[in-house]
Amino acid sequence: RASARVRHRASKSAASFVRRRLVPSAKTMLALAALFALAPVAAGFGDAGAFDAGGESTNPTVVPQTQARVGGDQDAVADADDAGADAFASGNANTTATSQDPSPSFAVYRMLGNDMWPLQGVGQMRRNSVFAARHEAAPPPDVPVFWIVNRVVDAAEREKLTSALAAEKNVSADSVLFANPPLRDAKCLLTEVSAFSQTNVTTFAANHDETRRDDGEKSPAMDRAVTFAQAQNAVRNAAVAHARDFGYEWAVPLDGNQFLPSDFYALLREALREAALEGHVAVLIPMLRVREEQTSALYHPRADAASVAARHVREDGKFAVSEPQVALHATKAEALGFRFDPSSAYGAGNKAGLVRRLCPAAPRGGADAKTDSRARARCCELVDMKRRQQGDPYYYGAELDLTRVVAKETKMKEGKDATDTERDALRGLVLETAAKLFARCAVSVRLFNYPPDDGPSQLKIATSVLTRAKTRDEAGEVFREKLDAYLERAPNPKPETCAALDATRATLVADDPEEIEKSSSETENDDATRQTRTRTRTRFLRRRLRDARARRTRATAAASGRRRARRSASPSPRWSRGAHPRETPRAARC
Repeated sequence: RASARVRHRASKSAASFVRRRLVPSAKTMLALAALFALAPVAAGFGDAGAFDAGGESTNPTVVPQTQARVGGDQDAVADADDAGADAFASGNANTTATSQDPSPSFAVYRMLGNDMWPLQGVGQMRRNSVFAARHEAAPPPDVPVFWIVNRVVDAAEREKLTSALAAEKNVSADSVLFANPPLRDAKCLLTEVSAFSQTNVTTFAANHDETRRDDGEKSPAMDRAVTFAQAQNAVRNAAVAHARDFGYEWAVPLDGNQFLPSDFYALLREALREAALEGHVAVLIPMLRVREEQTSALYHPRADAASVAARHVREDGKFAVSEPQVALHATKAEALGFRFDPSSAYGAGNKAGLVRRLCPAAPRGGADAKTDSRARARCCELVDMKRRQQGDPYYYGAELDLTRVVAKETKMKEGKDATDTERDALRGLVLETAAKLFARCAVSVRLFNYPPDDGPSQLKIATSVLTRAKTRDEAGEVFREKLDAYLERAPNPKPETCAALDATRATLVADDPEEIEKSSSETENDDATRQTRTRTRTRFLRRRLRDARARRTRATAAASGRRRARRSASPSPRWSRGAHPRETPRAARC
């Protein structure tokens, strides 16, 4: 290299060129020594690289070892130094950004409750839970998903549900939780504690009759028992408390029958991060309802929010968004008094009450839900659009017609009044609006209801608010009858159990309280249980003996009849003129 440069610069003296180019100064030597010291760091101590802030290995930095060697050009040394500085600056910038904007920790809770017939078919909760467990994308490693088995009146269906979850490979044993206290404690709400004392044990039927109203109205005691049995808001509050106890910043309690798109966790993580930066304590998650039974060809681990939204647009152009799910900050929401009302019953807008408080009505003058300082939840624009659509500031949930909202804001025609070109343009704007909404708030999908054949169709359930309201009232009456029959068979609770019962509070436990209660009651009443089993076994043996005797008697009579038939068909010549001498007494004995 020196000889080539000498020839190239013939006008300059060789001595001055060598003295100026080949003899490094003391300052250059110090710089090179520093680069050599940084070489192992820049190389990353191995193959991964030292600047992989996101976990991905970068190209190994070869600047200090190859370009910055003794006798090299000073420009090359400067370039090498700049490259290393840029690499370190990039790594430090990534690290600083991560530390300033950490990823929020959150836990997802899926509540599995009763099948509300005829709004929902028997077994729909079990079938949809298994479908979601099999066909959803796996959650991130740092996001736990808990399956909460709520208080279920149908004991057989509850056993099938727990067995189905245990058989799924994507559902671990420690992710299944149970609501406590158990369902049988609802009997405490219908009978006085003194009625279960050891000296005066009154039957449930007599006490239950006292809770009925002569005028046909619903009993307040039975209403409390129904709310306790369904326990929707109590379990939602229990999920928030569980997340707080285990150190998660956010709790995401979801209704049953939910399918989560593949990008749900990424969108929700970003929404929770932005909510924390905005000072919000909740995030509203919009929900879509399927209009026909889901299949693995449409809902699979790669189905993202965009594909779900494109499939959700109806043929008439409607795009309905159902009442949102609510994610709460585990500590800040409780400190500010934002929690689900545990006394609010099924079908009475038990989520809408909390949403109204999180997203209060904007004052007159057109305050935007995104910028309203009184809003304590992210994505309150869902509530604001619903209020504008209904023309009433009181939010009661139900469906949001996103197509109508977009058409009104853009002054575009919709429905039969619009041409095909206008409908296509409106459809594109609706999907664009939905994409922005889901990117800001995430989205979930409500799966098939499996309604009975003689009930409303899934299309009516998914598209008609009045149909759901009417069928929900009927389902409530059916549930009351089922609960009444269940409590009549349930054993009387202990006085101390009823005295300690808080019907508005629930906890999540790993062990099934129903099974624990069964085993403990058998252990405490061992003598009585043994005597009962002995009496049952004795009655069973007596019944078997009686049945065996009856079978032998019938067999003997049948055999005698066959013998008589054969003798009458071919009588013996000896007794042709009269009956057999022993036939009559034998028949009499039989």
